[in-house]
Amino acid sequence: MSSKRLIILSIFFLLLSLVFHNFLPIEINKKNYKRSFDALQILPERLRAFIAARFWEKADHLMHKGPVVSRQSFVAGSYAGNTDIIPYLKFVIALCPEETAPYRLLASNYAYHLGMREDALSLLEDAFYNCENSKYLHELYASAAFIYLFAQSNSSENRKTDLEKAVVYIDKAISKYIKTGDFPDPVFKLENYYIVKSRILWELGKPQQALEAWENSDNNLEESHDVLAG
Repeated sequence: MSSKRLIILSIFFLLLSLVFHNFLPIEINKKNYKRSFDALQILPERLRAFIAARFWEKADHLMHKGPVVSRQSFVAGSYAGNTDIIPYLKFVIALCPEETAPYRLLASNYAYHLGMREDALSLLEDAFYNCENSKYLHELYASAAFIYLFAQSNSSENRKTDLEKAVVYIDKAISKYIKTGDFPDPVFKLENYYIVKSRILWELGKPQQALEAWENSDNNLEESHDVLAG
């Protein structure tokens, strides 16, 4: 084995030990994030990006094809496909904390597959801080809004509070989107943000504000067959 390869492997195993020690426990808090990220800064940026890319590639493979390519019963987006990728997403976040997509996927897994809604929201709070300069920050705020909307809380009595928080986050997503420009993503786009906002406001009993939000989406209300058209 060449000395160069040995050095890379040594750094790699050092990295794994740092991540396992500081990052992988299920309890997530900013102290853990900062300690892990600060320790990893000793590694060259290119090396961190290279290793993160390999973990991201593995996560993508598991999410879409499963651990065994020939397994015919695997369904992309299923519980198994998503939960298998969690350790890899954690590695990517530890290596490249400024990247938004891993946070978004990990938060979705926590909220929708594992019933860990509060952990998902806590993760996104850290993401807001670590990705504050990213042009995709709006996706993280929208993800928080979606979790408040679609991931059930422990009590149905909290629905109104969840809706009020969701509209705060969708407003932040709209603000960040407008500030940073247009994006081609079919889900995380301004039109959808306004539609989601209109649905939240309608459920909160604010039909006029809901109508205004819908109109901002530039969709034709009469052709939509939406409840707002009634």
